Amino acid sequence: MPESTFFTGPLRTKMSEDLQMTGTGKRTHDGYLREIRKLADHRRMPPDQITEQQVRTYFLHLKNERKFAACRNGAVFSAAVCASRTPRTSARVAL
Repeated sequence: MPESTFFTGPLRTKMSEDLQMTGTGKRTHDGYLREIRKLADHRRMPPDQITEQQVRTYFLHLKNERKFAACRNGAVFSAAVCASRTPRTSARVAL
């Protein structure tokens, strides 16, 4: 997977681990991380700093300028939802 200036280090590792815990397959796992990297690179900021409006604008960019099909945007949307569930800071979980 290509390197990204905006999607590296602990956040990428945490998202990767979160995806592993959800039981996603390898292709889905890699695809979600790839789409989040593309979003971060497009916005030129880490994914945990991207707003909902910026994600919406990105979807419109994919549909209208890149001519991506709705099903392709569905995959990007799924990746964005998954990324939004990864906390920005680590917290202790009581079991």
